[in-house]
Amino acid sequence: MASRGVKICLVVSLLFLIIVTILIVALAFTIFKPKNPDITVHPLGLENLDISLLPNLTLNVSVGMLITIENPNYGSFEYTNSTGYVNFHDTVIAEVPIEADLVPARSQINVSTSADFMVAKLINDPNFWSDVMDGTLIFTSTATLPGKAHPPHVSFHGSLLPRSGWAPFSSQLVRYHRWVSVTVGHGFSW
Repeated sequence: MASRGVKICLVVSLLFLIIVTILIVALAFTIFKPKNPDITVHPLGLENLDISLLPNLTLNVSVGMLITIENPNYGSFEYTNSTGYVNFHDTVIAEVPIEADLVPARSQINVSTSADFMVAKLINDPNFWSDVMDGTLIFTSTATLPGKAHPPHVSFHGSLLPRSGWAPFSSQLVRYHRWVSVTVGHGFSW
């Protein structure tokens, strides 16, 4: 039969273990739940104007862009090469290449790129001239960044670790990979 002191120690240890388990599960479903990164597009200005008269009249315009990607997660976000699109109504009129990068936890990065506008597709859109007469051209931009959200590294220091070197918790949370799809819509009014 166990002594009264051992029983109290076991009950207190069990209560402590239950509280820690509830805390870890609550954090995993709230604070550490992966969130989509916030993307903001800032047009910088005209970079290139390409006019061709022969064999057909073509006009292509490159507009410099600064894309700010903000990661609200406690873990980092790594995305692969991607392409964003600028639409006028339902017509894709520009492509924006976005190079692969890593966004550290709870921070932001700036990505410089350019949007290559296909002006012939814009002018041939049936809504273009009516919008010009109204004085407003509305463009929307979309970008999908396929990537991995890496969980934060959690380590326990001090007297919580037994002296034998065996750790009750691993040095990292369980690894998971999640494809994150981000769609951003911005209206530009000129």
